[in-house]
Amino acid sequence: GLVMLKNQWSKKEIEDSEYAIHHRALSEEYSFFEAVKDGNIEAVSKNLKEEAFTNPEGMGILSKNPLTNLKYHFVVTAALISRYCIEGGMEHETAYSLSDLYIQKADICTSASQISQLHAEMSVDYAQRMKKIRKKQIFSKQITKCVDYIYNNLHKRIFISELAQYT
Repeated sequence: GLVMLKNQWSKKEIEDSEYAIHHRALSEEYSFFEAVKDGNIEAVSKNLKEEAFTNPEGMGILSKNPLTNLKYHFVVTAALISRYCIEGGMEHETAYSLSDLYIQKADICTSASQISQLHAEMSVDYAQRMKKIRKKQIFSKQITKCVDYIYNNLHKRIFISELAQYT
């Protein structure tokens, strides 16, 4: 029971330290999920090009089978993206239904590249939906353009003169 679980945990900690297994920084994960939630398709696409999702470095081992491991990480990612998007204003039922749909699709994938493609499709789909949700709250074309510019440039200081020039 509990003693056996503690022994397994201790053994795993020792193995992880011996093989220098470390998880990805939380800030990297948070920034990706925040970009999806914000509808920042540019930032999401940039992250996807780096192929961080399929990079085993920094990815925890949930299964010794590499494909199953990736599927489990996909499920975790789908669950987190749906929660972030709900927090950002997406309807619960929409977010959960999308998550279920993508998890069912991942379940029948037979290769890492299929899962990677599905991860990209899911991430961009949620981000596009979030962008539409944010735009529904906006009225004028100029304000819509400004909001898009701001979301795509959250990493730098933005001046009113830039926004005026952009619109």
